[in-house]
Amino acid sequence: MALDTQALEDQASGKGKAILKILVVELAHIGDFVASTGVIRAIKEAFRDSLLVAVVTRDTEEVARLCPYVDEVEVYDYEGEHRGVKGWLDISRRLRRYGFDIGIATNFTFREGLLLYLAGCKERVGSPGRGRGIFLTKRSEYISRGAMFGLDRELAFRSITEIRLKVLEPLGIKRVSYPRLEVPEDLKAKVYDTFLRGLARPIFSFGTSGDGTYKRWGVKRWKILGERLVSSYGGSIVLIGGKEEREHNEAIFKLLPFSRDTTGKTTVSDFIAILSLVDLHIGVDSGPLHAASALGKRCVGLFGPANPFCWSPLSENGLVRSIYKFLPCSPCYYKNRPCLSIRPYGVRPCMSSISVDDVLREVSEHMSAISSDEMMRKE
Repeated sequence: MALDTQALEDQASGKGKAILKILVVELAHIGDFVASTGVIRAIKEAFRDSLLVAVVTRDTEEVARLCPYVDEVEVYDYEGEHRGVKGWLDISRRLRRYGFDIGIATNFTFREGLLLYLAGCKERVGSPGRGRGIFLTKRSEYISRGAMFGLDRELAFRSITEIRLKVLEPLGIKRVSYPRLEVPEDLKAKVYDTFLRGLARPIFSFGTSGDGTYKRWGVKRWKILGERLVSSYGGSIVLIGGKEEREHNEAIFKLLPFSRDTTGKTTVSDFIAILSLVDLHIGVDSGPLHAASALGKRCVGLFGPANPFCWSPLSENGLVRSIYKFLPCSPCYYKNRPCLSIRPYGVRPCMSSISVDDVLREVSEHMSAISSDEMMRKE
């Protein structure tokens, strides 16, 4: 049964009395979910009085709860406790209780399209790729799987947030919205007392790893960068990362003993709260870079295997400055990757081609802007 078009228009204008119930499915990683907060924001701004429920993985649950446009969070841990048919039945029962009017798949997998159908959404919106078109009632333009990796020629120079916003066009939503996260003040106070108290300003956070080893920059380069930052600007260095990055960041910490290492000591919401308190984030293409940008922080992104036009966070006023060397083998993913033999912690050529001076040039631009902002506030 299709929704009444007039009802949608009434909801968008605030005239509708009934609460529109909207399901958004995003079952990928932290960076993916943060990129999709721009989509969620556009939906919520179009349908202001709606109830918006996000279905996410266990890893991204805490991030979803920091998105100000999400009203309820449901977890579908399809690789863990909700694995298999029993998991499908469980998540379907939970979602059907809401009685969703609209379901939107922000990503481009078969699983997300099927979940919209099993959730009983009256309208099911998304891109029809990867066989999931049979589950959709409103189809956006076809978006290939390669677009996710910046390998689609037509979309290679579009941000992943902009690409995902295309799925909303069947609903008449064409506005570009920037990703956004918000951290409660009590959580900021907690992480400040636990991890940041006593650190001198400015605080620079380092996001050194990402998903696996292939995005890593050299350990010694992080050391040199940290030393030159403190020499030029004073302040402090904070290392950010999860438990899987502990060994890598411990090697950096040994070379930067004056830094503060929070790796593996924080929850996901804790490390995002830490990012909300830093002055500048420097990191590889990973969740912390996307989270820092969504918090409105100035960032320097280091890109090698990934397409920076696609995966550099969409931000306002040049808050994110990304470095990329345009090697002929980059971007590369999976079977296309020619340097897979470099294991386990070797630096790929696309990353080693980024020098410390390259990073410092971008930092200098940001620090000049930060100084100007501070002078304007004092005036």
